[in-house]
Amino acid sequence: MCKAGKLDDVRKLYLYLSANRFKPDVRTYNIMISGLCKGTLLDEASELLMKMEEERCSLDFYSYNKLVQRFLQNNGAQKALQLLHTQEWGMNHNCQGSYGKCGGGH
Repeated sequence: MCKAGKLDDVRKLYLYLSANRFKPDVRTYNIMISGLCKGTLLDEASELLMKMEEERCSLDFYSYNKLVQRFLQNNGAQKALQLLHTQEWGMNHNCQGSYGKCGGGH
């Protein structure tokens, strides 16, 4: 759906899954972030990244990379630097669970 540009459908699916207690894994979040970035919805992509952190999802390099690239392409160097700083801290302190796990690494 993200590749096809159906971001409204992606949002609806995410809300449905969240309402029914399904937790996306890091790959699902990364796909959604990538789709939002392609649609230049960088604020929404940033919010989704924060949601990942709230859900204690094991962030990876890709979680930040796509968003940083898009900020740089859209004259958002300051926001890109903030994300890089967050990425460095998060990758060193929060990524102790298995790849693809959310909700405390379970």
